[in-house]
Amino acid sequence: MEDEKQWTNGQYTFSALMTALDKAFNGHKAVCEYPDKPMYSSALSTEQEKQRSEEIENRKALEQFEAEQFTLRQNFLRYKKQKAKEQGNIQ
Repeated sequence: MEDEKQWTNGQYTFSALMTALDKAFNGHKAVCEYPDKPMYSSALSTEQEKQRSEEIENRKALEQFEAEQFTLRQNFLRYKKQKAKEQGNIQ
């Protein structure tokens, strides 16, 4: 992660340096421009959106699992209670 930050910072530094040199040597004929928005904003937002959707799916799966486990436990306790009543009535 840190390496990626440093690489991205290097991209911005390189862009700033190239823009400054182009304007210094070519004046009004300069073609380089410093980016007006983050270079990787669309890639980051896509990755962040992907992570969010995965988190939501994982959370839903966990909630469903917990609900199934709760239902199984309730059914088990109900069955156990019923068996205890049957055994109590038979004896």
